[in-house]
Amino acid sequence: MAGPEDVLNGGIIATIIDCHSICTAIADAYRRENREINTKPFIWYVTASLKIDYLRPTPIAELVTLRSRIKEVKGKKTIVLCSLYSGDEERVKAEVVAVRVPVDMWYKG
Repeated sequence: MAGPEDVLNGGIIATIIDCHSICTAIADAYRRENREINTKPFIWYVTASLKIDYLRPTPIAELVTLRSRIKEVKGKKTIVLCSLYSGDEERVKAEVVAVRVPVDMWYKG
């Protein structure tokens, strides 16, 4: 056993916050370019930094909700604020710095 069995693992929380925040940055970039999401040329972001504050344990048996918003866009960088809720209670908050990368770095099709 690697910890309490009744709370969501912090590494899992970090992963879903990272994924949700990067997708938020991508969606925002499409919106700013007045384009439909997932249209070519694709827009890609990567994580430059991820800062997480674990406020309270997150029960593993309850559904979680993630809410994110754009804090700032500056050049290729987008700062995303993301919170994880269990019920109506904020359990985790994070700040993600997402960086736009050239599409040919990732997409070969």
